[in-house]
Amino acid sequence: MRDCAPNLMWWYIYDLPANFLISRELARIRQGGISRKQSKHLQKARDARGKENIPAGPLPQPSLSPKSRALADNVRLQAEVKQMKNKQKNAARHEKQLKKKNAELKNKVDEAQKQLHKATAHGEAQFRTVLKKRTVCSRALLQ
Repeated sequence: MRDCAPNLMWWYIYDLPANFLISRELARIRQGGISRKQSKHLQKARDARGKENIPAGPLPQPSLSPKSRALADNVRLQAEVKQMKNKQKNAARHEKQLKKKNAELKNKVDEAQKQLHKATAHGEAQFRTVLKKRTVCSRALLQ
């Protein structure tokens, strides 16, 4: 078995024992695929070893026992559930923010309508006062 660096390259997997294969597979499932750096290492390994059987993309599923496959599925499903819960929380938070903004805008509209009503009433009162003064003045001139 080769000495393995902390960031294990995919082509090392072929030399590893079965338990480590399973844990590495679970880590790959959690990670969600293969990175550019890993694919670069795969290409170098392919060139160095002269083998074409090393896959360019994500590794094919190793033949896992039913228990290990169930464990891998469980990990994947837990990750999906966590992701869906986060989406739900974000949607609820966004909805709450929208309701708050809607309430603020409604208050502003109500305040603006009150101001408009006051201004209109004040303007009408001033208009009536001026009209009365003109009427009084015109009556005085007519007499």
